[in-house]
Amino acid sequence: METETQSKYKPRVERKLWVPHGNGEIAFAPPFVSGDYRNAGKQILDKGQLVPTGDYTASLLHVVYECTEEARKVMDKTEFENVRETMRSNWLPVYNILTWTDKGVYSMKDLEALGLSDETNIAQLEKMLRGGKRAKLGRNQI
Repeated sequence: METETQSKYKPRVERKLWVPHGNGEIAFAPPFVSGDYRNAGKQILDKGQLVPTGDYTASLLHVVYECTEEARKVMDKTEFENVRETMRSNWLPVYNILTWTDKGVYSMKDLEALGLSDETNIAQLEKMLRGGKRAKLGRNQI
């Protein structure tokens, strides 16, 4: 006998890693995707999720590698161990586009997982940066 509850709800597992990020927190869903940079990114985007950019990934790794007292409390959880194992044996994609110039390297979030297909040139970069402020970085800042 099928009840209304049985037909309305489907079995599912929802596991996420929640880590501090900026003034809030960010959730990472397990990477049930495969393939190269672009294909994995497309699968993530098709699920309605954001691809992990450098700033998001840095927040995750800060917890995964026990950089705070709070992180030490969750470091032995399977999900965090899985991230460390992925870092050791596979690859952890970071969706940023790096553009190297004679003036240095520019890093931009690759929110659409375009990868190397993005052809941003120096003139475009300078136009995007026009009106920006130059940041003074301290010794321990990136």
